[in-house]
Amino acid sequence: MQNTDLQTKQSTATDWQTYLRLLSYLKGLQGYFALSIFGFVLFAATQAAAAHLLKYFVDGLSSRDAEYILMVPAALVAIAVVRGIGFIVGNYFITKVSLGIIHKLRCQLFEHYVRAPKRFYDKTNVGEMMSVILYNVGQVSGAATDAIKVVVREGFTVAFLMSYLFWMNWKMTLFFLAVAPVIGVIVYFVGKRLKSISKRMQVSMGDITHTAKESLSLYQLVKAYGGEQREIQRFNDASEHNVKLTLKLTRTITAVSPTLQLIIAIALAGLMFSVLRFFTDQGAGDVVAYITAAGLIPKPVRQISDIWGVIQRGLAASESIFEVIDSEMETDQGDYAPDQIKGEIRFDQVRFRYDSAPAYALDNVSFTVDPGQMVALVGQSGSGKTTVTSLLLRLYNVESGGITLDDKPLSAYKLSNLRSHIALVSQNVELFNGSVRANVCYGSVYEISDSQIWQALELANAKEFVERLEGQLDARLGENGTLLSGGQKQRLAITRAILKGSKILVMDEATSALDSESERLIQDAMEQVAEGRTSIVIAHRLSTIMKADRIIVFREGEIVEQGNHQELLAKQGTYAALHKAQFSV
Repeated sequence: MQNTDLQTKQSTATDWQTYLRLLSYLKGLQGYFALSIFGFVLFAATQAAAAHLLKYFVDGLSSRDAEYILMVPAALVAIAVVRGIGFIVGNYFITKVSLGIIHKLRCQLFEHYVRAPKRFYDKTNVGEMMSVILYNVGQVSGAATDAIKVVVREGFTVAFLMSYLFWMNWKMTLFFLAVAPVIGVIVYFVGKRLKSISKRMQVSMGDITHTAKESLSLYQLVKAYGGEQREIQRFNDASEHNVKLTLKLTRTITAVSPTLQLIIAIALAGLMFSVLRFFTDQGAGDVVAYITAAGLIPKPVRQISDIWGVIQRGLAASESIFEVIDSEMETDQGDYAPDQIKGEIRFDQVRFRYDSAPAYALDNVSFTVDPGQMVALVGQSGSGKTTVTSLLLRLYNVESGGITLDDKPLSAYKLSNLRSHIALVSQNVELFNGSVRANVCYGSVYEISDSQIWQALELANAKEFVERLEGQLDARLGENGTLLSGGQKQRLAITRAILKGSKILVMDEATSALDSESERLIQDAMEQVAEGRTSIVIAHRLSTIMKADRIIVFREGEIVEQGNHQELLAKQGTYAALHKAQFSV
């Protein structure tokens, strides 16, 4: 509920509030920002100065004053030097500021994704998250880099030129400013439309990223089931929708600039028509300088209007980013962080239900695992076995009841410390596209030598195949270990669990998808790794858990039987029925 409230609050924030929040990331960059403003002030001031210089040139020509005629070229060069310095200083430092903002946003966004609770991942696909990091942050980059640069530089230019016009002839300038409300109304309504289209484009980019990632990551399934054309069409549809939105955005943006140019041109025409009425007591130089300064205004106004679309896209992207940043993070209020634990686990009347699920995944579940004991969890798919491990790792929090580790509630433990005491080997082994060494040492807090790695590989029955790899410990495994078989990946996962050195070992369906030979190797490795550790083994194949100290049988979220292999067979209950189904000829 908290997450929803925050998102609602963010969605109702005004553009100005969103932009102010974006600018709050200036912290630590204020000095660079001040330097950029100084550079742009120099740049903008030279525009009015150049216009005013024409007054002296024209007056000098009229009076044939040689001093004026010589002074103007020298002053023109000086103005060009100042203008160049201002341009370089302003652009370099505003870019440095903008990139600093983007870096902070990108890192904060990624950190939030990494620290987000499991529930967040349950309802958000990776494609959407990648789109926010890459596309949305890119849109903010445009707003923070190009937009700030143009708005500040051209804004100061317009401000200096308008100040100069008021100084020269305030009555005529008020006449010229009559078009300002019309420009303001156009910019306001166009901005609203641009922001609306931009939000739809962000969703569209999320669809494109998700479709591409899903299709390419499941390439084997796509090829095996002849789905190439279907995936190509799905991607084409997502891309075509994005193209239509982009064209709609472009039509809106391109229509604004000519419209504003026409309005300003009409105002300039009226101004030139009225010159004699307003400049009754001033010379030709004043008129030329004034008309020149007024003629310089349309260009910065056009640039500001052009960048308005970039700003609106950036604001829409900022809102989506802030929604993620404001969403609930994984709660970690515990401060208990022991270096060593005994490994006693106790579930006490635990109840838990997934979001929107009609029934409890675990309903009044109670059991104890003593230190050094191997306990196996068995039951049909969906009976609650994996939920036990998710709650033990605190990927979710219990709805009622409690879970303790060494008589301390899990919530009392600091999350990083709790998880450092648990090594997980799951059915779907996850490996990085790195070396064998990097993968098996992942999660270890101590420096591990190659000899220790080889010992762990031997213990996990993985040494033999790693020695055959080109590069051995330095061999790269491909994305998620695509260059290895299922059994080889499982044995590397067990090696990783060994090197982590945790007191608690969780094996979640580690052999369910393997052939008999791989299963035998994995089972042998599991028995060796479990020695001296508290072990929870989730198994579909009962052959892997017959030697467990205790077997807990789940059905529809409840424990229906407990005991060792022989005791449960003698009961002739659920376990015996599962055993008979698997081992009957």
